[in-house]
Amino acid sequence: MNNRLRVLHLEDSPRDAELIRFTLEDGDFECDLVVVENKNDFTKQLSEGQFDVVLSDYGLADYDGLSALELVRKTKPEVPFILVSGTLGEEEAVESLKTGATDYILKSRLTRLVPAVRRALEDARKRAELKEAEARLLRAQRLESIGALASGIAHDLNNILAPIMMSAPMLRWGLKPEEMEKTVVSIETSAQRGADLVKQLLLFGRGVEGNRTVLQPKHLTRDIARMVRETFPKAITFESRTVADLWTLTGDATQIHQVLLNLCVNARDAMPAGGKLSLSAENIQLDAHYASMIAEARPGPHVLFRVTDTGEGIPPAIIEKIFDPFFTTKEQGKGTGLGLSTVLGIVKSHGGCLDVRSEVGKGTTFSVYFPATPNSSAPLAETPAAMAIGKGDGEMVLVVDDEPEILKITEQNLERHGYRAVLAHDGVDALVLFTQRRDEIHVVLTDLEMPLMDGVSLVRAIRKLDPNVQVIASSGIGTAQGLEEKMAQLNDLGVQTLLTKPYGAETLLHALHQALRKP
Repeated sequence: MNNRLRVLHLEDSPRDAELIRFTLEDGDFECDLVVVENKNDFTKQLSEGQFDVVLSDYGLADYDGLSALELVRKTKPEVPFILVSGTLGEEEAVESLKTGATDYILKSRLTRLVPAVRRALEDARKRAELKEAEARLLRAQRLESIGALASGIAHDLNNILAPIMMSAPMLRWGLKPEEMEKTVVSIETSAQRGADLVKQLLLFGRGVEGNRTVLQPKHLTRDIARMVRETFPKAITFESRTVADLWTLTGDATQIHQVLLNLCVNARDAMPAGGKLSLSAENIQLDAHYASMIAEARPGPHVLFRVTDTGEGIPPAIIEKIFDPFFTTKEQGKGTGLGLSTVLGIVKSHGGCLDVRSEVGKGTTFSVYFPATPNSSAPLAETPAAMAIGKGDGEMVLVVDDEPEILKITEQNLERHGYRAVLAHDGVDALVLFTQRRDEIHVVLTDLEMPLMDGVSLVRAIRKLDPNVQVIASSGIGTAQGLEEKMAQLNDLGVQTLLTKPYGAETLLHALHQALRKP
């Protein structure tokens, strides 16, 4: 076991702080101990530092242990928290454990401190391993779901590419203005359909768990509806309905996508000869009586998702087993039996519940209830029509990309809208150009994946030459895990904007408009 211990210690008695340091070091820990005496210093260290354990006195001059515990559980829930106090009564001790304290130690019994810390670290390690195992399981199940859509995806991508390939040569034929407009619209529409499908698959496949925000369910159902319409057999009639004033909910968008997509895929498989599939979302207020009829339901406002099919139905003999891990009625090689168990786990982790009704030969309805937040509002997605794009006034943009066609079309778009463009095929060329023309360049638009010098390295070098120049990043792997690390580095370098390829001219011009108006 690694005995180096990073400790944040909230304690206003220097004597007690030193005694606790001695106790830990006497227990064979090498301590990096940060001692703070007040709320402000505690909050600052907690947000900026990385700690293995937090120790806190119960009563301090301007703060208290329970408030410190609440802050730790809110911001660093994985870090063990141990109260070490000389004034902790039995009621306070019980309350601290209920609130989430890992343990409590009386200062008169510091011999318990080292074993308590060791036990807390071991428990934290096991929780981290379990969380990682659960994340791997979710990713595996997501990939299984995407695999189930593969044939439909290939079919639809071919349908998307066909009109583009047929329309593009027509632009050389000297078409009439109205014919030209129709041809361009056809190409744009097909390209956007392809881009949306790829982005949705990448978002779903990435599946970063734990990022819970206020969500608008109608956006979730819209995403799933698009994927179903693009990839499911045409023999299945699909219908999607949401109420106009749908409440928001707090959750992980990727995980809720996974729930809805899994249920839709199961419905598809239950209708091999075709049928009707419907997805709906509505508000529902569960009272005590209604909640008592659904396992693990709690009274209160909920958003209710329903997935209904007209398929084979589930026999009564197995309906109680369908949520068991690895239970499946599909042929070998066509399913692992993890889909519904994953669905149930995600729903429970969000404080929700699930109900299933089925009749053999007539179909199945899954009802999924997520606790709602009626008084919260989700951020609105900005649409191209609402974007401010404006016109340039001769500002120079350094465009860096290793794809010649992207450089060419970007230059044409910029110059058509009043900007000047200077082009570089890689980071090294870009750095040379920026050094030569730094007084002229207003904005740098750089790809992140390039030979010789990648986008992050380029931005880091440019920042040393000019800390204030505006930078826009772009990438064709906008949802890959490696990109998240790069974006974290770019954020540290002051880069706030990422354009995910493929993007349209409006998106690029809007980003430039915003960048040029930043101080």
